[in-house]
Amino acid sequence: MIMKRISIVGLCLMAVIAISAVMVSSAFAAQPEFKTSTFPVSFKSESLLPLQPLLASIVSGAHVNISCEMSEGKGELTNATTVGKALVLYRGCKVEEGAGTKKCTSPTLTANSGLIRTLELEGTTGEIGGGSTAGILFKPSGGAKDFATFTCEGTVFGTITVIQSVIGEAKPFKLGEASTLGELIFEENAAKNGQKWANFVGGPICELAVNTTTNKAWIMDRQLITFSAAVELT
Repeated sequence: MIMKRISIVGLCLMAVIAISAVMVSSAFAAQPEFKTSTFPVSFKSESLLPLQPLLASIVSGAHVNISCEMSEGKGELTNATTVGKALVLYRGCKVEEGAGTKKCTSPTLTANSGLIRTLELEGTTGEIGGGSTAGILFKPSGGAKDFATFTCEGTVFGTITVIQSVIGEAKPFKLGEASTLGELIFEENAAKNGQKWANFVGGPICELAVNTTTNKAWIMDRQLITFSAAVELT
């Protein structure tokens, strides 16, 4: 069955989800590391409006987009190179089908509420952009494969399960200084058919997908991260 173009605002990680680093040097000699007074460091995230999160996918050769109005998340920096207990909640999620708009909702939340929540995520730092930029790879915790699951009311799409992993760019608010603020950016590639960052430098390809690995997916989102203590990424 051919899917139409769908729009979902708010996943980001995923959002997914949800951690950004704050200080990036001009080039990394090794894996980027968080520096702070003590671990763990908790954080909260929220989408930067008016930019809105979008989950896009290619299913059976057709473009599928799901959009949400905003996202909010939480998690912690567990040590110098990892993130844990990350969750993202997307609000006002919907898909446009024909002349109507249908709400999309995770199965564990109030029916037809337009709320999508990721499962628990974990992250690892790495180099992107030829080694000059820090990134964080997010994936389901504990070896699980499901990133998020939801259904869109009254549509032919059935249950949609986002799987595998995604990389976001960690952007500093204060270059060369520790800060309690940062950004995590997810972008589509120039061809508009996948994530901008699909692997760490020298690492394997790691991409999101919908339902099966043959249905490539990607997130577009920009999240403001607020840490409980000043953090630097070097």
